[in-house]
Amino acid sequence: MEKVLLTGFESFGKEKINPSGIVAKKMHGRNIGGRKIISHVLPVTYDCGKIIHREIEDIDPQYIVSLGLAGKRNQITLERVAINMTSENKKIFEDGPDAYFSLLPLEDILKELHKNNIPARISNFAGTYICNYVMYYTLHYLRYNDLDIKAGFIHIPYIPEQVLDRDLPSMSLETIERGIEIAVRAL
Repeated sequence: MEKVLLTGFESFGKEKINPSGIVAKKMHGRNIGGRKIISHVLPVTYDCGKIIHREIEDIDPQYIVSLGLAGKRNQITLERVAINMTSENKKIFEDGPDAYFSLLPLEDILKELHKNNIPARISNFAGTYICNYVMYYTLHYLRYNDLDIKAGFIHIPYIPEQVLDRDLPSMSLETIERGIEIAVRAL
């Protein structure tokens, strides 16, 4: 059976909850389309790259799908590009290329999400914080270790309880979870 390493994040900053970590935990151990989900909730620190490195060695997945929160977005966004830059204007890897492209079949995933009435789009900018770092670190690790693992990153919106007193978009946890399940099936 194929294995999918599904990562999400712990809460951070002023956010008491992080739906990416909630979805990852809820999906742990599931069999989706003949693929076993193995989840790990990461800290929102630059140490998370080393954790992913260990998980890849321990699990030997065929796919890696990393999730993160993009609170101002109103759709599930499939990230196409990770750049070699942190929010502190430092390179993630000095010897790394300027950018990596997702290894996931983004167009196929998007088509399936839309077919199932899940608001989604492809994004060309994963930001410069930890989400971009995780995507870049993972793709760099795979390339330099010559590993044939399909990997990429998906941003998800806030869930309603996070925006009760804020004028920001949200999506139900159930819709997000269904969207990630559809994405895993489309791999």
